[in-house]
Amino acid sequence: MSRQNTVTNWSNSISTVYPVAGQDNDTQGFRDNFTNIKNAFTNASKQFTDINNNAVFIDQTNNLSGNILQNATLQSVGQLVQDNTLVPVGGSVTVDYTEGNYQKWALSSSTNFTVINWPASKIQAAVRLELHNTSATNITMSVLTGTNTLLLDAQSSTAFPATLNTTTTYIYDIATTDGGVTQLAKLSGRYN
Repeated sequence: MSRQNTVTNWSNSISTVYPVAGQDNDTQGFRDNFTNIKNAFTNASKQFTDINNNAVFIDQTNNLSGNILQNATLQSVGQLVQDNTLVPVGGSVTVDYTEGNYQKWALSSSTNFTVINWPASKIQAAVRLELHNTSATNITMSVLTGTNTLLLDAQSSTAFPATLNTTTTYIYDIATTDGGVTQLAKLSGRYN
């Protein structure tokens, strides 16, 4: 919006001393004031619409559509947890990055994970998988991605697939900086 088309510009153009009491006033002054008032309301409406469409509000979910939030200091920030443990899974499982950066999964058999919907290249993105083995035996877990993937169990320095025993919960981090073409998957922790 140009500087000339602002509410302030139009409201400042309204003559507050017109009409002049006790004298014959030219109708052009009335027309000018009404035009300026109308333009001020029109531009106020545009500005309010722009705020409603583009501002970040504290009482609702905001989608910044990949725009950069720059020079910010964050405090007490959490990650949304996607809990997929209601129905244990196995075989080929698709993890949707857009459903949350922390996802819990219950595994019933050996499982191969594929992560989809990564953000664009040159954005560091990661998803954390909390894996619970619900089977009576040890099972394996691996991450299926492109050919340029480093798969590493950071705790034991062994490549995938990893063996998950029946009594331990495992936490794996999968990260990328190139839209998912290259991914690093590593064991971040385990607990009983």
